[in-house]
Amino acid sequence: MSEHPVTIITGGSSGIGFATAQRLVAEQHRVLLVGRSKERLEGARDRLLANSPNAEIELHTCDMGDAVQASNVVGVAVDRFDRLDHLFNNAGVAPLAPIQDHTDGMIRETLYVNVLGPALAIADAWRQWQSQRDAGDTGRYTVINTSSVASIDPYPGFFAYGASK
Repeated sequence: MSEHPVTIITGGSSGIGFATAQRLVAEQHRVLLVGRSKERLEGARDRLLANSPNAEIELHTCDMGDAVQASNVVGVAVDRFDRLDHLFNNAGVAPLAPIQDHTDGMIRETLYVNVLGPALAIADAWRQWQSQRDAGDTGRYTVINTSSVASIDPYPGFFAYGASK
């Protein structure tokens, strides 16, 4: 078993998630990249491997707005890497529309992806870390949740997004 830490990165195929993956792969983390698009995940993995050919990168296609899928992310990482050290909840959605045009569906999707999915993943990670501790693991575990200044100063048109952050 590798001594290198295992990190889940949701929303890992682009932006902050991909940049984080680049950094962690360079530091020899074993990474589970999570995203909704298999093709985008594969492209991200290929770019990461071009710079770090020995990196341990697994892909998991998942919609973090789906409670069942979000609840399975930690199990996937543990199945593939035998442990979990860090969870980076980075996946997010931000529909742009005036407040009065926000629909029930828009608000629900935003809250599910930005709040419910990460919360379910955190609960599963916590259970995994308790199990690892019970087995004698003395590692340090981390949860990182991407947030935004939209939580205190919502951008015009991002009503549901601001509420979710």
